[in-house]
Amino acid sequence: MTTPARALRLSAMDNRVFRSVLLVLAGVPIAAVYLWQALIQPLAFGAYLGDFQESYMRAARRLAQNSDPYDLCRTMGCLEPTGPQYVMPPPLAWLLQPLISVDSHVITVGAILVLNASLFVFIFCALRALKVDDWQLAVLLALVAISFEPGSAIDGGAASGWARR
Repeated sequence: MTTPARALRLSAMDNRVFRSVLLVLAGVPIAAVYLWQALIQPLAFGAYLGDFQESYMRAARRLAQNSDPYDLCRTMGCLEPTGPQYVMPPPLAWLLQPLISVDSHVITVGAILVLNASLFVFIFCALRALKVDDWQLAVLLALVAISFEPGSAIDGGAASGWARR
């Protein structure tokens, strides 16, 4: 095949009909799973925020009681930043002190909303930076972002899903 013939060959993504079919076939299930896992299920049934509840909020409560947030590190060791031990610098616990009297369901709803808003701000900024003008390509790139598993679920130890156990 000659070079000019290779240059004239279009990819499947250049075909608007193919992109429309791809968006329908991939977009509907991806959007449904994202809405279920990242919004409906955690908001309706609650979500366990793992380290946020067990480590960060615990440290904020300990600081509010004038106690040492690092007490478990002395007795159990701080080999990894998961579990009940608090290994982060104190400013995070100081900033979380106003939330210690807030209901955990309200904190969960707030975390879900902030995480989803952050994802959509990222998608918006990425599309602007990449100068994506075609709406189909923009929707396809947004589907890729929301279908990325660590960002699509609040599960098992970390609000973003990164530290699943």
